[in-house]
Amino acid sequence: MEAGLSKFEVMSQSLGQNIASERKKLNLTQKQLASGICSQSMISNIEKGNYVPNAILLSEICQRLGISVDRSLLSTYYEISEDKEFSRNVEQMCNNHQYAELIDYMDSSDVIANLSQNEDLQIFYYYYGCGTYQLTKDAVSALRYLNMALNFTYSKRNESLTGIEALILSVINFIEIESNRTKLLGNFETVIDAVLTNKIIQPDKNLNIVFYQYGMALLHQKRLNESINVLRNGVKWATENDSNLMLSDFFFMLGHEYAAINDEVHAKEADNNYQVISKVFNQNVNRSIT
Repeated sequence: MEAGLSKFEVMSQSLGQNIASERKKLNLTQKQLASGICSQSMISNIEKGNYVPNAILLSEICQRLGISVDRSLLSTYYEISEDKEFSRNVEQMCNNHQYAELIDYMDSSDVIANLSQNEDLQIFYYYYGCGTYQLTKDAVSALRYLNMALNFTYSKRNESLTGIEALILSVINFIEIESNRTKLLGNFETVIDAVLTNKIIQPDKNLNIVFYQYGMALLHQKRLNESINVLRNGVKWATENDSNLMLSDFFFMLGHEYAAINDEVHAKEADNNYQVISKVFNQNVNRSIT
């Protein structure tokens, strides 16, 4: 961290630098990026780190730049043992894409003072890593926090995984793939094997996210048939465990992938399922994959 700068200011600058970098990759001027979204001066202030855009503005900028504001990283919420308000506050900020506020909240002394157990610290750094990546796309910093979170309880010698260990392993691999730091999928393979062989301690609906992230990682590598197989297994696991979490996202991605391999029958079936499930359960999907 630069001397004299708060963590919020560092985050703002990192976000601005990332937006500027992506804009330049597309050979866009600030005026072209701003067109129909905001003023050129607003883009200038964001890129300089002087202003953090709200959720709506950030999503519009990211959509134009092709940057994914992927909600799947933070679709599950855990409680710190001595702070029952923590989960509610985190959930609200994540749902509103208030990642700068999330980081600022987690830096507060009231939260940090309640981190008395390894499990609490693990949850804290899980959110901190995910929030960092969502806000800045700084893979190095995010992975440092996530690996720190994992190491509080995880050991390769353990025969089973806890639910949050499974999620952390999955998120780490997802960020590594999306940031082109590796092509390996070892964490995903470990977690999916644990899920399918009942080696997750107290499994819950949040494990749907692991299948979704694995499918996204394979899609990123253009391994469509393998991604389809993972997503179909995810749908099967979710329905067998009475979970509808992200089901519309599963079918939306499946429809996109079936269409890409010219399987019109399954593409239409997946699209129909997506339409019905998203309406029934009022689920919004991540459309940035198209």
